[in-house]
Amino acid sequence: MTPPPQGSGAAGRSEEPLLTIGELLSRLAPEFPDVSHSKVRFLEDRGLVSPQRTPSGYRKFAPADVERLRAVLTLQRDQYLPLRVIRAHLDAQDAGLEPPAAPEPPAAPEPPADLAPPAEAVPEPVAVTRAQALEAAGGATGLLEALEDHGLLPRESAGHYPAAALDLVRAARVLADHGVEPRHLRALRSAVGHEAALVEQVVSPLRRQRSADGDGEAQRVGAELVASMLALHAAALGCALDPS
Repeated sequence: MTPPPQGSGAAGRSEEPLLTIGELLSRLAPEFPDVSHSKVRFLEDRGLVSPQRTPSGYRKFAPADVERLRAVLTLQRDQYLPLRVIRAHLDAQDAGLEPPAAPEPPAAPEPPADLAPPAEAVPEPVAVTRAQALEAAGGATGLLEALEDHGLLPRESAGHYPAAALDLVRAARVLADHGVEPRHLRALRSAVGHEAALVEQVVSPLRRQRSADGDGEAQRVGAELVASMLALHAAALGCALDPS
């Protein structure tokens, strides 16, 4: 179990009044202008800060919580450390130990061999519940909310997310562990919107044929285009990271 932040006991909270989350953000904003409610909730979900709760459920932050959040945000911004390393770093400091060394940066991904996987490999669409999406996020409600707030994950419709939501949340969780948050992916959201429009331009005439063959062809072509765009993204990122 993750130990509470230093000074989070009664003795550490008695000198100064507790802060609401709004007051907390006001204190952090001059140094970290992008900090948000979703960010704080996400860090709480990951065990990096443990605010008190009022009987009605509102968060209250002690001075020790403010300093712990400031340390987390500084390590993310200046050293690009993943959250699991930051937590180990701070827990070691709390225990009076030497913080562990930062991990080596990951190697550049290999570009895929096949730029156009067969359409048969695309799974049949299945609706995703919020409980399933939350499980994929490791229980981090703040991550789901941040993905929704930044337009990467469509908000629930009739209690369900789109079929691809689990893959999206799992990938976002890995990125968040390395300090890449949904707010950093705004350009990706814009690009996805443009690419979705391109796919629609191609498949819409096929759908308008109003026949079983037309519907099947639209689905096949759409899956092929999506698979090729995903492969193109991976290959382009691999090329961009290739030091040669």
